[in-house]
Amino acid sequence: MTHLRTQLAVGLLGAIGCGGGAGPVAAPAAPPIATAPVPAPDPCASVGHWEEVAPLPLPGRVDHTAVWTGREMVMWGGTEGVSSPKQDGARYDPATDTWVATQLRTSPGPRDDHAAVWTGREMIVWGGNSYNEDDFKLADGGRYDPELNRWRGLAPATLTPRDDPRAVWTGREVIVWGGRDERGHAGDGARYDPERDRWTPMAAMGAPAAREDHAAIWTGREMIVWGGWNGDDRARNYALDGARYDPATDRWRPISSVGAPPLREDHAAIWTGREMIVWGGVVREGKAGERRQLASGGRYDPATDTWSALTMDGAPTPREDGVVVWSGRAMLVWGGQRDETPVATGARYLPAIDRWCPLPDDGAPAARRDHAGVWAGDALVVWGGRDADGAYTPTGAVWVADGTRRHSRPASARVGEVALAEESGAVVSARTVDGGAEARRAGSRSQAPAAHAHNAAVKPTRR
Repeated sequence: MTHLRTQLAVGLLGAIGCGGGAGPVAAPAAPPIATAPVPAPDPCASVGHWEEVAPLPLPGRVDHTAVWTGREMVMWGGTEGVSSPKQDGARYDPATDTWVATQLRTSPGPRDDHAAVWTGREMIVWGGNSYNEDDFKLADGGRYDPELNRWRGLAPATLTPRDDPRAVWTGREVIVWGGRDERGHAGDGARYDPERDRWTPMAAMGAPAAREDHAAIWTGREMIVWGGWNGDDRARNYALDGARYDPATDRWRPISSVGAPPLREDHAAIWTGREMIVWGGVVREGKAGERRQLASGGRYDPATDTWSALTMDGAPTPREDGVVVWSGRAMLVWGGQRDETPVATGARYLPAIDRWCPLPDDGAPAARRDHAGVWAGDALVVWGGRDADGAYTPTGAVWVADGTRRHSRPASARVGEVALAEESGAVVSARTVDGGAEARRAGSRSQAPAAHAHNAAVKPTRR
């Protein structure tokens, strides 16, 4: 009996533990250990930092323009107070922190409140005024080649003299539209072809109402115009439409006003590659024309002809006369004025997540309004403007992301006065670094790709 029980036990164990010689059965697997999801990085965690720009021995100014060439910021024109327009300028290379003066002898006449675009080879400026906002309006301009450091004139335009026009570059032509001429607000425009040095009038049928202080952007196919004002200075009309212009067909089409932000003047507009974003600006109210600055905006999608809101949470304080640029990922806002007081704050708006992230206050340049600025590929460059004491400041700064330093010179380098001089038509920029002199002569160099027209500075109108 004992032997039988042993045989049964051995047989049972063989049946359970042996599967035709397959070996013992593995123990059950342990349940998976739950892991917490990795949080997405906070896009606002890194605020970046500011760096000073080398001094430039040119007068401070407002109402000047600036474009980005792919390598340098070209700044030109503007005014140092009422009836003091300038016809000088300079090129700034943020990689080397150096300035080179633009050639002066053949430059266009002094002006401010003009328009400027970058074509991929030249900066083209047009219009403005040579004395003040009421008189001496201009219908001429010039084209500046930074590689040759040379200005050339433009063929006479088919437009009346005016200031505060808006201009965009299409890849082939400069489109100029709107502004204010001697008779009042202008509602016409023209296209300039630099290859043929020729102007072509734009269709008037379907064009939006005449205006100034509006915004205009290029989508890659159309110019979109929005906002601005017309009428009397003390009874401004903001009930203005927007429109889109196709140069291939010379036709205007209206854009929807459903869901659009409140109308305004002196606002900024940028193109993201998909949407036009407008932000900030001012509305003058009552017979006294009291100024009410805005911190709101909107996003317009031309593919669907629809507007959508952008969040106000974390947005900069209401302002006008600041710099607004597109970085390829974010809209950057810095400086300007609120209630007649310049500010030194700003923020980045990320349309992909509808979120604002602050720019740092520490190390920021002095508060200012009516300055110029560009997106320099991976940094924001600002220069000029009018500070809180009313002075026209000839200073600037560069904002860069954390972990990046723009200047190729050592951080400990001591930068002294920049000396600008013309020698036989060539311009030399020199600066003192650690007691030694560096000089750079404008000459032949490879030209960078074209910058987008929205890198042009926001055009203010107040002195």
